[in-house]
Amino acid sequence: MHGLGHGDRLRLLAAGLPDDPATLWDRRGTVRAAEGMAEVWADLVGVRAPVAEDAAAELEARLVQGDAEAATLADPSTATALAEDLHCRARFAKSGLRGGAALRIDTGRPGVYATSGLPDVYTRAAARVAWALTERPVGDPAAAGAAELYELLRARLDAPDLVVPLWGRTPLKDPETALGPGTFPVEADEGLEPPVIHDNGLLMYTPWKDENRVSGFDEYYLRPAALAADGLYAEMERLCAARGLARLREDIRDIEVLRAGGGLHRIVERSACTPVPPGEYEANPVLSVPALVEEVAGALGLDEGAAALYLQLLALPQPTDRNVRRWNRWDASRHKAAQDGLAAGLVQRDKRARAGRSIFLPGRWREIDAPGLPLESAKYDAYRARGTHAYHYGAYRFVLPPVPLHELFADLWRERGADA
Repeated sequence: MHGLGHGDRLRLLAAGLPDDPATLWDRRGTVRAAEGMAEVWADLVGVRAPVAEDAAAELEARLVQGDAEAATLADPSTATALAEDLHCRARFAKSGLRGGAALRIDTGRPGVYATSGLPDVYTRAAARVAWALTERPVGDPAAAGAAELYELLRARLDAPDLVVPLWGRTPLKDPETALGPGTFPVEADEGLEPPVIHDNGLLMYTPWKDENRVSGFDEYYLRPAALAADGLYAEMERLCAARGLARLREDIRDIEVLRAGGGLHRIVERSACTPVPPGEYEANPVLSVPALVEEVAGALGLDEGAAALYLQLLALPQPTDRNVRRWNRWDASRHKAAQDGLAAGLVQRDKRARAGRSIFLPGRWREIDAPGLPLESAKYDAYRARGTHAYHYGAYRFVLPPVPLHELFADLWRERGADA
């Protein structure tokens, strides 16, 4: 309201006032007033797609994202923060730490600088897409624009001007040999010399002049668009392995998940050709990977329901009793029969805080802060998640599928389930 300005606010209020104020007390007087105000409001601020209440509530509970983010899944045109051009450039600035200097990324908006990794608006959009296409029913109107939202994200990741700061504390002893001399333009603050930047087209690195300094700032930078260049990704893997930059390599792999050809891209492609009927769930292996369910049932001597439940326990991050019954359209008795069909050697029965279920895979258990749920450590590793707080390190900052669910079911069965 404050953003409308005085004249527009008066226009809005006037639209609700009839020529004869007495008609406000008629049977539909206030309704007519509201309709008149709504017409002016829409003219002033526009109209966005309605948000399905259940989807918005689930998104807020799962990813701490509200109605505005939910609206982008139905109508990506409302994703203005993602669609706007993000001009990134390296800038040499005073860090305030021991009088030294650090390289940081200027987003082009006054006072707004990117933190380590992709800007938050990117990872939050990626999380919405992954959630909508793996945890919502197929054909859900609330997720109708998920593929288009992904295209906005992919286009930004492919933009040649996007430069992403990455975590990196281990210095390169011979950066010129490793990366080559840099040509990336920088600005120097008054009184400071421009930094030396080494750049191989994919990675940039600036060494500290004080070798004894312990840095809390990023020293490495990535051009995501260059991940597709011939040989550069393989060279990055070799460089990180040779120099012990495991964290740097993981950060780059997380970004690779989101790009064209990565896991999120394949999730979007799967949504366009899935065999799962509208209204049903990719998380139900009977519908998404029926041949694999038959294979599991034959290998372990299970019926179809128990085999499907075992695959869900093996591959999905939140196979709570409530979720399993929703995905599989089971009632409590059908669910119990499937649980009873799983032999003691395959699963453990237990009571664990915040788990939402009573059967678990054998092995170590990983506690996670809300809004995430605790889960088996082996599964946590398969999702390439890192950390235990609400905003997990990883491609999405949450435990969400890095590849389509039908691939996860097959991969984790081959890796772990077949040896059960």
